[in-house]
Amino acid sequence: MIRARWARGLSLAVLVTLVGFVVLWGFLNTRYAHVPRSPEDPGVGFGLFALTLALLFAVVGVLILRRHPRNAVGWIFCGLSFVYASGIALLDYLWVSHEERLGWPLSKPLAWFVDVTFQSPAAFGFFVFFFLLFPNGRLPSPRWRYLAYLAAGSIAGLFVNGAFRPDVLNTIPIQNPLGVEALEPFRQALDLASFSGLVISLLGSVASLIVRLRRSRGDERQQIKWFLTAAAVLTTLIALAPFTFFTPAFPVWAWPLALLTGLSLIPIAAGVAILKYRLYEIDVIINRALVYAALTAILGVTYLGSVVLLQSLLQPITRQSDLAIAASTLAVAALFRPARFRVQGFIDRRFYRSRYDAAETLNAFSARLRDRVDLGSLSNELVSVVGTTMQPAHAAFWLTSPKHGARSEEADVG
Repeated sequence: MIRARWARGLSLAVLVTLVGFVVLWGFLNTRYAHVPRSPEDPGVGFGLFALTLALLFAVVGVLILRRHPRNAVGWIFCGLSFVYASGIALLDYLWVSHEERLGWPLSKPLAWFVDVTFQSPAAFGFFVFFFLLFPNGRLPSPRWRYLAYLAAGSIAGLFVNGAFRPDVLNTIPIQNPLGVEALEPFRQALDLASFSGLVISLLGSVASLIVRLRRSRGDERQQIKWFLTAAAVLTTLIALAPFTFFTPAFPVWAWPLALLTGLSLIPIAAGVAILKYRLYEIDVIINRALVYAALTAILGVTYLGSVVLLQSLLQPITRQSDLAIAASTLAVAALFRPARFRVQGFIDRRFYRSRYDAAETLNAFSARLRDRVDLGSLSNELVSVVGTTMQPAHAAFWLTSPKHGARSEEADVG
C-alpha cells in the first residue's frame, strides 16, 4: 500500500512539474519572443506540438500508475514526457538567459541536463523498454532479459559519452562543466558501440512485441491489438505525408494536425488497453475500418470516374456540369448498400475466414432445421455444427418431453 501511494504521488508530481514547464515555455515565447533562438531550437510550432504530446503521455502515465502502480509502462510514459517537455522549455530558458546576459540561476547544470537527455539518442531507450514491457510491465519471457541488458548498457554508454565529453555543449556555447579529458580517446568507439546496441535493442523490442502477440490469448491479445492498430494508423499517415505536399487542396496545417492526431493515438490506445476500461473487441473496429476505408476508396473512384465520363458525354448537349454531378451522386448513393455488402463479404473471407465459415455453417443449419423432424438425425447434425463452429472438446445437450421428462445426450466432438 505504501509503494502504491508513493507511485501515485510521484507520478502526480511529474505531471505538475510538466505543467510548470509548459507555463515557463509559454512565458518565454511571449515575453522574449524577440530574442533569436538557438539553431538547435525546433521553433514555436514544434514546441507546442511536442508539449501537447508530452502532456498527453504524462496524463496517461499517471492514470496507469494510479490503477496499476507496479506497471512499468506508466513510469516509461512519465519519464518520456518529462524528458521532452523539460528539454523544450529549458532550451528556450537557457538560450534567452545566454543571449540577454540575464544570468538566470542553474544555467550550467540545466544546460548539461538538457544536453545529455533531450538532445541525446539515449532518450530513445524509453521506446525500447515500452515495446519490451507492454502491456503488463513484464518481459515476454526470461530470455528477453538479455535484450533489456543490452538496451540498458547502450543507454548508459550514450549517457557517459555525452555527460563527460570534454568540449562545448550543444545546448548553449559553454564548456562542459563535467568534461573528462581522459575519455577523449575512447569517445568515438564508445559512441559507435552504444548507438549500434541501441538500434539492435529497438529492433529486438519490436520483434518481442510481435512474438508476444503470437503467443498471447484473451485480454492480452486484445491489448496488443489496440496498440498495433494505433501504430498502423500512424504509419499510414506518415506514408501519406509526401502526397499532401504536392496537393494544393491540402492546407499547410493539415499534415501537422494529422500527425498530431496519429501520435496521440499511441498513448490513448496504450492507456485504454492497460486500464481495460470498456476494452472493446478491437477486431470489430479493425473490420469496420477495413470495410469503410475500402468502400470509401471504391465509391470515391467511381464518383470521380462517372463525373468525368458523363461530362465528356454531355458536353455537346450542355456546358453545365450540374447534371453530371447529380447523376454521379445518385449512382454512388444507389451503389452504397450493394457495394458495402460485397466489400464486407470480401473482407470476411480474406481476413476473418474462420468467423465467415462459422456464420455460413450456422446459416445453412438454420435453413435445414425447418425440414428436420427426426430427433436422432437432428442431434447428430447439431453436434456436427457445434464442432465445426465452436470447436469444443466435448458437447452435451438436453431434450425434454411431456411423458419422459428431461433426458440428456452427450457426444465427443474432439
